[in-house]
Amino acid sequence: MASSGEDLLEANWGGLLDEAAVHTQTLSQLTDEAVQACPSSDESSAHDAVPVCESSESEGPMPTQSWSLKPASPWWAYRLVHLTRQYSREEIRRPVNIISGCAGVSAESFVFKALNIPFNLMSASDPAAHCRAFADENLTNHQATHWFAGIKQQAEGTACLRHPYAERCQGSPVQADVALLGSPCHPFSSQRSTRWTKGSVEGHPEFDISMSQSLKWIKAFLPGVLIYEQVMGFTQPFFEKGSETPLLRFKQLLLSQRDIQPGYWLVTLKLDMKIWLPIARPRLYLVFLNKGKYTKDQAKTFKDIVEDICARQQQLPARTLADTLLAADDALVQQGLQRKSSKELSGLHLQPARAGRWQEDSAKWRAELGVLRTYHPYTQTLDLQKAGLGTVGCKRTLDLLDCVTLAAAKKARTTVKRVEQLLSETLVDVSQSHDRRPLPKLEGPNRCLTTSNADCCAQ
Repeated sequence: MASSGEDLLEANWGGLLDEAAVHTQTLSQLTDEAVQACPSSDESSAHDAVPVCESSESEGPMPTQSWSLKPASPWWAYRLVHLTRQYSREEIRRPVNIISGCAGVSAESFVFKALNIPFNLMSASDPAAHCRAFADENLTNHQATHWFAGIKQQAEGTACLRHPYAERCQGSPVQADVALLGSPCHPFSSQRSTRWTKGSVEGHPEFDISMSQSLKWIKAFLPGVLIYEQVMGFTQPFFEKGSETPLLRFKQLLLSQRDIQPGYWLVTLKLDMKIWLPIARPRLYLVFLNKGKYTKDQAKTFKDIVEDICARQQQLPARTLADTLLAADDALVQQGLQRKSSKELSGLHLQPARAGRWQEDSAKWRAELGVLRTYHPYTQTLDLQKAGLGTVGCKRTLDLLDCVTLAAAKKARTTVKRVEQLLSETLVDVSQSHDRRPLPKLEGPNRCLTTSNADCCAQ
């Protein structure tokens, strides 16, 4: 972990913005949100809460007042509580009011839920019906009061998707305690082939959303804590051999605002999930702390806590992908597959395959493997319904699974029928293209697994 050496530099946002700069190498998005969201929660009832246990990772006795988690809380929640056990925790006297702006199926809501912190999701936005449905299905008791199709509609307070006949829907009827804004990453992603061409970033149709629309969103709500998330390409020049970066321009936009009171402290974080799971996912987080609620010393404390968590987590082993997956015959898996295949959800998950680049990439891959385009050794006998692919399945997904099977057989110098054990150790990121050969292993480092509007992975 490295620090920039900068400390709450004086800058102006309406004369009232200072910057706390810290550059850390590793910390998951979920953990980052959890740290800043709230120091503690002890409001869970005794019958459904369990105290944090010592586990093999313990470095000393736990404090007498432990953070209560529910039995179903994920492993990272227990790890996070363990890493922050030395910090004092304040009692939460009311649910935390949050708003979510295109933040990956309202990712912060899942953090509050996992940490057993009471919260109220006042509004959320996402253009993808799949993402909205996923959030609603998994946040049964904490569904968003208002769902908007995008951050523009959310900031303007137009009629939301839940209440299409309303005159207006307030995205934040009271000031949000915590807000997460995940603006589109496509204009800045280094994975995009034309990313370094002059004019490509500014010319991207989603560029304005990440800049001016995001700024309007921030000004519309002025939350207590705001987290703005982007890919690392946001910190790199607009074009090859250029000097200005999207991050620099975004900060200049912020500095030009003179009507935001009382202003914010700004902490810049560069984090990566790889020490939590063996997946490289470097991300930039701009954390804004409202000066009306937080002091400069508290902003520094927040910075110090994040640094401490990163340093201590680096001393602990990362969990493997195998640790995070349910067995194929697990009751939850079977229940989920049944629900996914139901008539209610089939319209969301089964999309007609579109002809395009994937077919060209498939043909190229199959040519390298020396097999015909019509050869489908894995999926031709696959029970699509049982596999959770519906009654029809997606042609691109099915073809990708066949290509993976053929590639595994060739690499092992064996037949397709004999690669079952080898495939059991392979995780296929079906949201990625054939060209990327998305074959992460259950053990060892991997490239980023990408969230998808439909099914992300197949094992």
